[in-house]
Amino acid sequence: MEWQAVMSTFVKIKPFLLDLFFPIECLGCGGENKWLCQRCQEKIKLKAIDECLVCKETTGLGKTHEPCRTKTFLDGVMVAAAWEDKLLQGAIHKYKYNFVTGLAEPLTDILIKKMNEPERVRLFEKRKIILVPVPLHKKRLNWRGFNQAELLTKKISSHFGWGIQPMLLLRQRYTKPQVKLKKEKRAQNIQGAFGIKPGQPETIKDALVILVDDVLTTGATMNECAKILKENGIKEVWGLALARG
Repeated sequence: MEWQAVMSTFVKIKPFLLDLFFPIECLGCGGENKWLCQRCQEKIKLKAIDECLVCKETTGLGKTHEPCRTKTFLDGVMVAAAWEDKLLQGAIHKYKYNFVTGLAEPLTDILIKKMNEPERVRLFEKRKIILVPVPLHKKRLNWRGFNQAELLTKKISSHFGWGIQPMLLLRQRYTKPQVKLKKEKRAQNIQGAFGIKPGQPETIKDALVILVDDVLTTGATMNECAKILKENGIKEVWGLALARG
């Protein structure tokens, strides 16, 4: 119990310590008081071409190609920008591994720009949308102090007025970090890691669920989340990420 109390206190003061020892400077130009200023944020270009998660070939709005549907539970994925963009890559790394929660706002703005593309707006208008952040295991959440995907999801929800269900999915098994594993091991590592909160109302099953995460790589984590959702009656599940690593 004493160790838990120490960790809880550390999580609360961590933002203060980071601000004290690492003054806020734009990651692009070094300007003061913002982690990513508006000018540098605009240098991060949205992906011009959407790709199918499975075959990586061009597809409209990120929809999964019909022949590829046997290999994924995701109906489509939306990736905002290219991983090769070093500024974006650095911002995601600092957000996720250096606990800079102040980057949540400018990074979410990039996702919102992607979702505001006219054809995408038409795809989702008049639909009941529920946003679900990819959950962290309690152990990793306690270590980091926040779920980076959940912070992104909250601002998207506020901007579009979409529903949000941060506790719909549960991380019921602790797994090795996916980034440390080879492609063929990732699906195996994440298998059975997620569950769903029991007693979900029938109205959720008719909604379009968008899973939100910071980075998509093989798609194994999002696919496992989509599998659980569809096994519980949700008909359409998409993914949304800042980049595909």
